[in-house]
Amino acid sequence: MTKRKNPHAVALSKLGAKKGGQARAAKLTPEERKAIARKGAAARWGKGS
Repeated sequence: MTKRKNPHAVALSKLGAKKGGQARAAKLTPEERKAIARKGAAARWGKGS
């Protein structure tokens, strides 16, 4: 038995996630955004580990 996702629930979830990310970015300072971006780049490229 395969579990299926409700397409309407998936669409609502995406809307909420988009709003949350925008709200988080709006309250961060440019320095905080840079630090988060650097941490993500280091994780992707394997630097700093």
